[in-house]
Order: sequence, then structure tokens, then C-alpha cells
Amino acid sequence: MRRLRLGQAALAAGLLAAGSVVAVPGGASAADGVFAPKTDYPVGHNPRGIAVGDFTGRHRTDLVVANAGDGTVSVLLNHGDGKFAAQRTFPAGAGPSAVAVGDFRGNGVQDLVVTDQDDDGVSVLLGNGDGTFQPPTHFATGPHPDAVAVGDFRGTGTLDLAVGNLGNTGDGSISLLLGNGDGTFQAPVGYSTGANSNPASIGLADLGGTGHLDLAVALDGVGQVAVFRGNGDGTLAAPTDYPVGGVPVSLAVADLRGTGTDDLVLADADNSARVLLGNGDGTFQPEHAYAAGTSPLSVTAGDFTGHGRRDLALATGGNSLALLRGNGDGSFQAPEFYPTGSGDFSTPEYIAAGRFTRHGGLDVAVTNAQDNTVSVLLNTDDCHGHRP
Repeated sequence: MRRLRLGQAALAAGLLAAGSVVAVPGGASAADGVFAPKTDYPVGHNPRGIAVGDFTGRHRTDLVVANAGDGTVSVLLNHGDGKFAAQRTFPAGAGPSAVAVGDFRGNGVQDLVVTDQDDDGVSVLLGNGDGTFQPPTHFATGPHPDAVAVGDFRGTGTLDLAVGNLGNTGDGSISLLLGNGDGTFQAPVGYSTGANSNPASIGLADLGGTGHLDLAVALDGVGQVAVFRGNGDGTLAAPTDYPVGGVPVSLAVADLRGTGTDDLVLADADNSARVLLGNGDGTFQPEHAYAAGTSPLSVTAGDFTGHGRRDLALATGGNSLALLRGNGDGSFQAPEFYPTGSGDFSTPEYIAAGRFTRHGGLDVAVTNAQDNTVSVLLNTDDCHGHRP
């Protein structure tokens, strides 16, 4: 069972061709916007999940991509100037769909975890510290895992895994795999997300200010977000569900108001970004929807404009990145668009943000599932605060 992200082949209408002029506030062209024109890098077949990390210890932001079509991960090492070396591939399991980074051994070297959707487990690839990785070790999860996040659910300094499982017959669940501190993990403990829920994306944060790590998961099958409060001992309390409507396929946690309180952001495949502002006690206000282009499939938050406010960046089915500038109060401006991929059906899927140059602003990278590429869009910030 391989999950197909929404909107792959059916988005022929209204798509942006590569190289087209995109809308930026004030009628400017993309060249005057926040991101420079993309650079595409070949990766494996049907790239999906993407994450950033420092895999060589040189304080550079590298990229790793999960290639669902050939059972590999691609690692692209950063030269330090926003350009990346040709991919090096490493084996994972069957149908890798999502990838996350963490130091699972506490030795200062970053490792990888990949969901193997067709193997009902995750592959852990321990890093060698030089940009290469050891052969994968498989750990069982629930059926058909499709999302993964890394965090410390016990407050011990040892990293654990949270995995979202699609299930066999719509019986979605979260699996927690507690880490042993040596790169291995304990047997999974499951938490139901309900019938036909389709847990699509996981975010971790101390949402209630208790010092315990909590978990939020986007349930695209039922149009909800489920929030599991952490008990601080590696277990989760029963979830609280928040209706959001639409098809929430991606989730990010961020402090959108600069108050120290975390909020939730969702990419809704029904053409919007949905925001649930946090109350600071682990509960959330009713959602607000903002236009975000055609069928956005993933979202990340960051200060892309250099104004000290959190903005949103989304990979959209319009073969573009949508940028929604934040107003600083949890609301957002109309989207501006930047091309990704090489054509009308490149199918941008997952997005990651990081500083790919030594001195510039926050950059983004987007996987293009049908192009077998990653588009890197460097920030045009010249470090002197000049912004359109």
C-alpha cells in the first residue's frame, strides 16, 4: 500500500509552467521577491519526504530526501554557499515516504529515520559524521507508516520516535518508539487516531507549558487535528480533536505571534493554509483559513522576510512555492508564488527550510515527485535588512 499524495495527476487546470512570471505583492516580478529563481538537483525516483541536517559537522545545512520509488535516501551535501553536491544514495526500506534527523546516540553525529510505508516499519541509518550512513536497521511500527517526528518524550535527553500509521483498513494510529540511547529503539506502543483518520503529518512541542513534549497530528481523512498531551514518562494522554475541515495533509508548529505560545499551521489540500492559535495551555482556538494556491501539500513556518515575524511557505499543486507573509499577530497576507520543478506536472510534495548560505536569510527546498528532483530556492536577503 503506497499512499498517493492528493492532487498529483488531476491538477491540469490552472498550473504554473516553469519559468513563468509569478505574482508578488505590488506587481513586482519574482526577481524582486523573497526568493531567487530555483535550482533543481536530481535525486532518486519519486522523492517525497525531505529534511535538513548537518551531516558532516562542518556547520552547513545539508539535505536528505526519501525516495519512495526506489527504496533509498538521497543525501545532498552543502558546499556552504547554497550550492549542493551531487546526491549520494543510501538504502532504506520499501516505499520510504518521510524522513527525520536526530542524534540517536548522543555522540554529536546526526542520524536518519525513514518511514518504510511498504514494510510496516522505520529504517534507522546511523551517521558516520562524514556525510555517509551505515546500512539501515529496521524497527516495526504500525501498518503503513507515513509520517515521523523525533523528540524526547521522557525528558532524559534520549531521543524517541513518533510515527503516524495509515493502517490496513483505515484504522489510523500513532506509534511511539522509545529510544535506548544507542541508536536502537524499543517495541512500538500504539495510540489510535480513529477510523479512516489517515495520520498525515506530526508536529512535536511543549504545547501546554508543562515541560513535557506533546504531539499534534493532522488527520486528512476526517478533517481534524488530534492533540495528544505528553505525560512526561514516554506515554500520551487521550487525544483532543479539533475540526479544521478540508483535507489537512501537513502540519507545522510555530509561535506565530511572538508570545512564546505555540500555534498550529496546516496545509489544506482544498487550497488553503489553516491556522489554530494556541491558548498556551495545550488547547487551541477555532481555525482561520487563508488562501494558499492550488492544493498545497506541505507547509513550514519561518522568518523568510527578515522582519522578525513568522511567515508560511507551502509546496503547492500549482508547481510552485506559496509564500504567505505574516502580520505578526497570527494572520497572513495574500500568497505570492515562486516556480518549482520543471513543468506542469512536477508535483511538488514536501518542503523544508534552512539557512543554506553562511550569511543569507532562510531558504527552502521542495521535493518534486514526478521530476525526480529537489528545487532549492535561496533567499534574496543581503543581510542588511533590505526587503521588498
